[in-house]
Amino acid sequence: MRSVENEAVAMMQLALVAAVLERPLDPGLTEDEIRSAAEHVGAGPGAVREAWFDFAKGRPTDDHGRLIADQGDWSGTGMPMLSGIYRYPDWFSVRVTEQIVDALRVLARERGSKTSVTLPEIRAVLDNGSNPPSRETLELHVAVMVSLRRLRSGPHGYLSPPHPLPFHAQPQRDDPHPDEATLAKLRDFVRGAFAKRGGNASPSASASERFALYLEKQGWSAMARWWELSLVELNRLDPAQQPTSVCLLCGAMLEAALVAIANAARAKGEWNQKFLKDEPPEKWKLGKLIGQASAAGTFNANQTAHATTLQDHRNRIHVGKYAQPNQAPNPPYLEAHEAKRARIDLDDLVAAILDWKPVAEDA
Repeated sequence: MRSVENEAVAMMQLALVAAVLERPLDPGLTEDEIRSAAEHVGAGPGAVREAWFDFAKGRPTDDHGRLIADQGDWSGTGMPMLSGIYRYPDWFSVRVTEQIVDALRVLARERGSKTSVTLPEIRAVLDNGSNPPSRETLELHVAVMVSLRRLRSGPHGYLSPPHPLPFHAQPQRDDPHPDEATLAKLRDFVRGAFAKRGGNASPSASASERFALYLEKQGWSAMARWWELSLVELNRLDPAQQPTSVCLLCGAMLEAALVAIANAARAKGEWNQKFLKDEPPEKWKLGKLIGQASAAGTFNANQTAHATTLQDHRNRIHVGKYAQPNQAPNPPYLEAHEAKRARIDLDDLVAAILDWKPVAEDA
Protein backbone atom coordinates (compact mmCIF):
# COMPACT_ATOMS: atom_id res chain seq x y z
CA MET A 1 0.00 0.00 0.00
CA ARG A 2 1.37 3.38 -0.97
CA SER A 3 2.09 6.00 1.66
CA VAL A 4 -0.88 8.15 0.64
CA GLU A 5 -3.14 5.17 1.26
CA ASN A 6 -1.44 4.54 4.60
CA GLU A 7 -2.22 8.13 5.51
CA ALA A 8 -5.85 7.71 4.43
CA VAL A 9 -6.20 4.60 6.60
CA ALA A 10 -4.65 6.45 9.54
CA MET A 11 -7.11 9.31 9.17
CA MET A 12 -10.06 6.93 8.98
CA GLN A 13 -8.84 5.09 12.07
CA LEU A 14 -8.48 8.35 13.93
CA ALA A 15 -12.03 9.30 12.89
CA LEU A 16 -13.30 6.20 14.68
CA VAL A 17 -11.27 7.17 17.76
CA ALA A 18 -12.81 10.65 17.62
CA ALA A 19 -16.28 9.06 17.48
CA VAL A 20 -15.60 7.15 20.71
CA LEU A 21 -14.54 10.37 22.40
CA GLU A 22 -17.64 12.22 21.21
CA ARG A 23 -20.27 9.54 21.76
CA PRO A 24 -18.82 6.68 23.84
CA LEU A 25 -21.96 4.56 24.05
CA ASP A 26 -22.92 4.85 20.38
CA PRO A 27 -19.75 5.64 18.39
CA GLY A 28 -20.50 3.87 15.11
CA LEU A 29 -19.85 5.73 11.86
CA THR A 30 -21.15 4.99 8.37
CA GLU A 31 -18.84 4.53 5.41
CA ASP A 32 -19.78 7.95 4.07
CA GLU A 33 -19.13 9.61 7.44
CA ILE A 34 -15.71 7.97 7.81
CA ARG A 35 -14.59 8.78 4.28
CA SER A 36 -15.83 12.35 4.56
CA ALA A 37 -14.06 12.74 7.90
CA ALA A 38 -10.74 11.58 6.44
CA GLU A 39 -11.08 13.95 3.50
CA HIS A 40 -11.98 16.75 5.92
CA VAL A 41 -8.50 16.51 7.49
CA GLY A 42 -6.58 16.24 4.25
CA ALA A 43 -6.75 12.68 2.95
CA GLY A 44 -7.32 12.65 -0.78
CA PRO A 45 -10.61 11.15 -2.04
CA GLY A 46 -8.76 8.83 -4.40
CA ALA A 47 -6.51 7.53 -1.64
CA VAL A 48 -9.50 7.06 0.63
CA ARG A 49 -11.39 5.16 -2.04
CA GLU A 50 -8.45 2.85 -2.76
CA ALA A 51 -7.71 2.27 0.94
CA TRP A 52 -11.28 1.60 1.96
CA PHE A 53 -11.39 -2.14 1.36
CA ASP A 54 -8.30 -2.87 3.45
CA PHE A 55 -9.51 -0.47 6.13
CA ALA A 56 -13.02 -1.92 6.45
CA LYS A 57 -12.17 -5.61 6.01
CA GLY A 58 -13.03 -7.60 9.14
CA ARG A 59 -13.80 -4.49 11.17
CA PRO A 60 -16.39 -4.72 13.99
CA THR A 61 -19.75 -3.03 13.54
CA ASP A 62 -22.58 -1.96 15.82
CA ASP A 63 -26.20 -3.09 15.64
CA HIS A 64 -26.85 -0.61 12.83
CA GLY A 65 -23.99 -1.89 10.68
CA ARG A 66 -21.85 1.16 11.39
CA LEU A 67 -18.12 0.71 11.88
CA ILE A 68 -16.62 1.10 15.34
CA ALA A 69 -13.09 1.53 16.66
CA ASP A 70 -11.02 -1.57 17.35
CA GLN A 71 -7.83 -2.27 19.25
CA GLY A 72 -5.43 -1.31 16.49
CA ASP A 73 -7.03 2.07 15.91
CA TRP A 74 -5.63 3.49 19.13
CA SER A 75 -1.96 2.70 18.55
CA GLY A 76 -1.62 1.17 15.11
CA THR A 77 -2.67 4.08 12.95
CA GLY A 78 0.55 4.25 10.96
CA MET A 79 1.03 7.80 12.20
CA PRO A 80 4.34 8.06 14.05
CA MET A 81 3.08 10.95 16.14
CA LEU A 82 0.28 8.81 17.59
CA SER A 83 1.60 6.31 20.09
CA GLY A 84 -1.62 5.20 21.66
CA ILE A 85 -4.10 6.24 24.28
CA TYR A 86 -1.42 7.16 26.81
CA ARG A 87 -0.67 10.25 24.72
CA TYR A 88 -3.93 11.66 26.05
CA PRO A 89 -4.01 11.52 29.86
CA ASP A 90 -6.38 14.49 29.82
CA TRP A 91 -9.19 12.15 28.88
CA PHE A 92 -7.84 8.69 29.65
CA SER A 93 -6.71 7.59 33.09
CA VAL A 94 -5.27 4.23 34.07
CA ARG A 95 -6.54 4.93 37.59
CA VAL A 96 -10.14 5.00 36.36
CA THR A 97 -9.67 1.75 34.45
CA GLU A 98 -8.34 0.17 37.62
CA GLN A 99 -11.43 1.38 39.49
CA ILE A 100 -13.63 -0.20 36.83
CA VAL A 101 -11.73 -3.49 37.01
CA ASP A 102 -12.06 -3.49 40.81
CA ALA A 103 -15.81 -2.89 40.50
CA LEU A 104 -16.09 -5.77 38.04
CA ARG A 105 -14.32 -8.02 40.54
CA VAL A 106 -16.80 -7.03 43.26
CA LEU A 107 -19.75 -7.77 40.98
CA ALA A 108 -18.19 -11.06 39.82
CA ARG A 109 -17.86 -12.22 43.42
CA GLU A 110 -21.52 -11.45 44.01
CA ARG A 111 -22.93 -12.92 40.80
CA GLY A 112 -20.28 -15.05 39.16
CA SER A 113 -17.75 -14.18 36.51
CA LYS A 114 -19.99 -15.16 33.59
CA THR A 115 -22.81 -12.76 34.46
CA SER A 116 -22.78 -9.52 32.49
CA VAL A 117 -23.05 -6.22 34.32
CA THR A 118 -24.37 -2.85 33.25
CA LEU A 119 -23.01 0.67 33.56
CA PRO A 120 -25.49 1.60 36.32
CA GLU A 121 -24.37 -1.43 38.32
CA ILE A 122 -20.71 -0.49 37.88
CA ARG A 123 -21.55 3.07 38.92
CA ALA A 124 -23.35 1.84 42.03
CA VAL A 125 -20.19 0.03 43.17
CA LEU A 126 -17.90 2.95 42.33
CA ASP A 127 -20.14 5.43 44.16
CA ASN A 128 -19.46 3.51 47.37
CA GLY A 129 -15.70 4.01 46.98
CA SER A 130 -13.46 7.03 47.16
CA ASN A 131 -13.24 9.60 44.35
CA PRO A 132 -15.65 7.88 41.94
CA PRO A 133 -15.49 9.01 38.30
CA SER A 134 -18.28 11.06 36.78
CA ARG A 135 -20.87 9.45 34.54
CA GLU A 136 -19.17 10.86 31.44
CA THR A 137 -15.73 9.66 32.53
CA LEU A 138 -17.03 6.18 33.28
CA GLU A 139 -18.81 5.90 29.93
CA LEU A 140 -15.71 7.02 28.04
CA HIS A 141 -13.36 4.65 29.84
CA VAL A 142 -15.70 1.68 29.41
CA ALA A 143 -15.94 2.49 25.69
CA VAL A 144 -12.15 2.69 25.37
CA MET A 145 -11.75 -0.57 27.29
CA VAL A 146 -14.20 -2.26 24.92
CA SER A 147 -12.25 -0.95 21.93
CA LEU A 148 -9.02 -2.23 23.46
CA ARG A 149 -10.67 -5.59 24.20
CA ARG A 150 -10.26 -5.24 27.94
CA LEU A 151 -14.02 -5.58 28.14
CA ARG A 152 -16.55 -7.44 26.05
CA SER A 153 -19.89 -5.82 25.36
CA GLY A 154 -23.12 -7.64 24.71
CA PRO A 155 -26.86 -7.03 24.66
CA HIS A 156 -27.12 -7.20 28.45
CA GLY A 157 -23.96 -5.43 29.60
CA TYR A 158 -20.23 -6.03 29.88
CA LEU A 159 -17.93 -8.92 30.73
CA SER A 160 -14.21 -9.02 31.39
CA PRO A 161 -12.25 -11.29 29.02
CA PRO A 162 -10.95 -14.49 30.65
CA HIS A 163 -7.35 -13.26 30.44
CA PRO A 164 -7.37 -9.48 29.95
CA LEU A 165 -4.12 -7.79 29.08
CA PRO A 166 -2.93 -5.51 31.88
CA PHE A 167 -2.82 -1.77 31.62
CA HIS A 168 0.62 -0.29 32.06
CA ALA A 169 1.58 2.65 34.19
CA GLN A 170 0.75 5.89 32.47
CA PRO A 171 3.86 7.65 31.12
CA GLN A 172 4.44 11.36 31.31
CA ARG A 173 2.64 13.41 28.69
CA ASP A 174 4.91 14.53 25.88
CA ASP A 175 4.79 17.95 24.29
CA PRO A 176 1.78 18.55 22.02
CA HIS A 177 1.82 16.56 18.77
CA PRO A 178 0.43 17.46 15.37
CA ASP A 179 -2.03 14.57 15.61
CA GLU A 180 -3.79 16.28 18.51
CA ALA A 181 -4.85 19.09 16.19
CA THR A 182 -6.01 16.49 13.65
CA LEU A 183 -7.95 14.66 16.34
CA ALA A 184 -9.59 17.92 17.43
CA LYS A 185 -10.71 18.60 13.85
CA LEU A 186 -12.08 15.08 13.53
CA ARG A 187 -13.97 15.42 16.80
CA ASP A 188 -15.60 18.57 15.46
CA PHE A 189 -16.49 16.75 12.25
CA VAL A 190 -18.00 13.66 13.86
CA ARG A 191 -19.88 15.84 16.36
CA GLY A 192 -21.55 17.49 13.40
CA ALA A 193 -22.19 14.12 11.76
CA PHE A 194 -23.93 12.86 14.88
CA ALA A 195 -26.00 16.04 15.15
CA LYS A 196 -27.17 15.68 11.54
CA ARG A 197 -28.74 12.33 12.39
CA GLY A 198 -31.34 14.10 14.48
CA GLY A 199 -30.03 15.65 17.66
CA ASN A 200 -27.13 15.47 20.04
CA ALA A 201 -28.53 12.72 22.24
CA SER A 202 -27.58 9.19 21.37
CA PRO A 203 -30.31 7.77 19.10
CA SER A 204 -29.91 4.40 20.79
CA ALA A 205 -30.80 5.82 24.21
CA SER A 206 -34.42 5.32 25.21
CA ALA A 207 -36.42 7.98 26.99
CA SER A 208 -36.21 5.88 30.15
CA GLU A 209 -32.42 5.90 29.93
CA ARG A 210 -32.34 9.65 29.31
CA PHE A 211 -34.56 10.31 32.32
CA ALA A 212 -31.66 9.36 34.60
CA LEU A 213 -29.69 12.24 33.07
CA TYR A 214 -32.55 14.60 33.88
CA LEU A 215 -32.52 13.44 37.49
CA GLU A 216 -28.76 13.96 37.68
CA LYS A 217 -29.11 17.48 36.33
CA GLN A 218 -31.64 18.31 39.04
CA GLY A 219 -29.15 17.15 41.66
CA TRP A 220 -31.14 14.03 42.52
CA SER A 221 -28.21 11.65 42.32
CA ALA A 222 -29.63 9.04 44.69
CA MET A 223 -32.89 8.89 42.75
CA ALA A 224 -30.95 8.71 39.49
CA ARG A 225 -29.15 5.61 40.82
CA TRP A 226 -32.47 4.11 41.90
CA TRP A 227 -33.95 4.83 38.48
CA GLU A 228 -31.00 3.34 36.60
CA LEU A 229 -30.88 0.17 38.68
CA SER A 230 -34.66 -0.25 38.46
CA LEU A 231 -34.35 0.09 34.68
CA VAL A 232 -31.60 -2.55 34.64
CA GLU A 233 -33.90 -4.89 36.56
CA LEU A 234 -36.81 -4.13 34.24
CA ASN A 235 -34.72 -4.79 31.14
CA ARG A 236 -33.73 -8.20 32.49
CA LEU A 237 -37.31 -9.29 33.03
CA ASP A 238 -38.93 -11.42 30.34
CA PRO A 239 -42.49 -10.24 29.59
CA ALA A 240 -43.44 -13.80 28.66
CA GLN A 241 -42.13 -15.27 31.91
CA GLN A 242 -42.58 -12.41 34.40
CA PRO A 243 -45.49 -10.30 33.09
CA THR A 244 -46.68 -9.24 36.54
CA SER A 245 -43.22 -8.06 37.61
CA VAL A 246 -42.80 -6.10 34.37
CA CYS A 247 -46.14 -4.35 34.74
CA LEU A 248 -45.71 -3.57 38.44
CA LEU A 249 -42.26 -2.08 37.89
CA CYS A 250 -43.44 -0.02 34.90
CA GLY A 251 -46.20 1.45 37.05
CA ALA A 252 -43.81 2.19 39.90
CA MET A 253 -41.36 3.93 37.58
CA LEU A 254 -44.11 6.02 36.03
CA GLU A 255 -45.09 7.19 39.51
CA ALA A 256 -41.45 7.98 40.29
CA ALA A 257 -41.11 10.04 37.10
CA LEU A 258 -44.20 12.10 37.90
CA VAL A 259 -43.07 12.66 41.48
CA ALA A 260 -39.65 13.76 40.18
CA ILE A 261 -41.08 16.56 38.02
CA ALA A 262 -43.69 17.74 40.52
CA ASN A 263 -41.54 20.39 42.19
CA ALA A 264 -40.52 21.96 38.90
CA ALA A 265 -44.07 21.80 37.56
CA ARG A 266 -45.41 23.49 40.69
CA ALA A 267 -42.68 26.15 40.72
CA LYS A 268 -43.60 27.11 37.16
CA GLY A 269 -47.29 27.27 37.97
CA GLU A 270 -48.17 24.35 35.70
CA TRP A 271 -49.25 21.89 38.37
CA ASN A 272 -51.53 23.41 41.00
CA GLN A 273 -53.98 20.81 42.21
CA LYS A 274 -54.83 20.94 45.90
CA PHE A 275 -53.36 17.57 46.92
CA LEU A 276 -49.85 18.68 45.93
CA LYS A 277 -49.95 21.43 48.54
CA ASP A 278 -52.04 19.76 51.23
CA GLU A 279 -50.36 16.34 51.26
CA PRO A 280 -46.70 15.37 51.71
CA PRO A 281 -45.15 13.61 48.67
CA GLU A 282 -45.27 10.21 50.37
CA LYS A 283 -49.08 10.50 50.40
CA TRP A 284 -49.45 11.33 46.72
CA LYS A 285 -51.28 8.71 44.68
CA LEU A 286 -50.42 7.70 41.15
CA GLY A 287 -53.99 8.26 40.00
CA LYS A 288 -53.95 11.86 41.23
CA LEU A 289 -50.56 12.48 39.64
CA ILE A 290 -51.86 11.17 36.31
CA GLY A 291 -54.94 13.39 36.67
CA GLN A 292 -52.74 16.42 37.30
CA ALA A 293 -50.50 15.55 34.34
CA SER A 294 -53.57 15.26 32.13
CA ALA A 295 -55.08 18.55 33.34
CA ALA A 296 -51.82 20.43 32.76
CA GLY A 297 -51.16 18.97 29.31
CA THR A 298 -48.16 16.93 30.40
CA PHE A 299 -50.04 13.98 28.90
CA ASN A 300 -52.54 14.15 26.06
CA ALA A 301 -55.75 12.09 26.16
CA ASN A 302 -54.17 9.01 24.59
CA GLN A 303 -51.15 9.14 26.90
CA THR A 304 -53.43 9.58 29.90
CA ALA A 305 -55.28 6.42 28.94
CA HIS A 306 -52.03 4.44 28.72
CA ALA A 307 -50.85 5.90 32.04
CA THR A 308 -54.13 4.84 33.66
CA THR A 309 -53.62 1.33 32.32
CA LEU A 310 -50.18 1.22 33.94
CA GLN A 311 -51.80 2.39 37.17
CA ASP A 312 -54.32 -0.45 36.93
CA HIS A 313 -51.52 -2.96 36.33
CA ARG A 314 -49.56 -1.68 39.30
CA ASN A 315 -52.62 -1.86 41.56
CA ARG A 316 -52.87 -5.60 41.04
CA ILE A 317 -50.29 -6.00 43.76
CA HIS A 318 -53.05 -4.86 46.15
CA VAL A 319 -55.13 -8.02 46.04
CA GLY A 320 -57.58 -6.64 48.59
CA LYS A 321 -58.91 -4.25 45.96
CA TYR A 322 -60.51 -7.23 44.25
CA ALA A 323 -62.19 -8.63 47.36
CA GLN A 324 -65.98 -9.00 47.42
CA PRO A 325 -68.16 -9.31 50.52
CA ASN A 326 -68.18 -12.87 51.80
CA GLN A 327 -66.13 -14.04 48.80
CA ALA A 328 -62.47 -14.85 48.25
CA PRO A 329 -60.56 -12.19 46.28
CA ASN A 330 -60.38 -12.93 42.57
CA PRO A 331 -57.64 -10.66 41.17
CA PRO A 332 -57.08 -10.75 37.42
CA TYR A 333 -53.74 -12.03 36.16
CA LEU A 334 -51.48 -10.31 33.65
CA GLU A 335 -50.40 -11.77 30.34
CA ALA A 336 -47.29 -11.38 28.17
CA HIS A 337 -48.90 -9.01 25.66
CA GLU A 338 -49.89 -6.66 28.48
CA ALA A 339 -46.33 -6.67 29.83
CA LYS A 340 -44.87 -5.92 26.39
CA ARG A 341 -47.33 -3.07 25.96
CA ALA A 342 -46.53 -1.74 29.44
CA ARG A 343 -42.83 -1.59 28.62
CA ILE A 344 -43.54 0.41 25.45
CA ASP A 345 -45.98 2.67 27.28
CA LEU A 346 -43.45 3.49 29.99
CA ASP A 347 -40.93 4.73 27.42
CA ASP A 348 -43.60 6.68 25.55
CA LEU A 349 -44.86 8.34 28.73
CA VAL A 350 -41.38 9.22 29.97
CA ALA A 351 -40.65 10.68 26.52
CA ALA A 352 -43.78 12.82 26.85
CA ILE A 353 -42.59 14.01 30.26
CA LEU A 354 -39.14 14.93 28.94
CA ASP A 355 -40.65 16.70 25.92
CA TRP A 356 -43.14 18.70 28.01
CA LYS A 357 -41.92 22.28 27.83
CA PRO A 358 -41.59 22.99 31.59
CA VAL A 359 -39.42 19.86 31.93
CA ALA A 360 -37.56 20.23 28.63
CA GLU A 361 -36.39 23.68 29.77
CA ASP A 362 -34.56 22.04 32.69
CA ALA A 363 -33.43 18.85 30.94
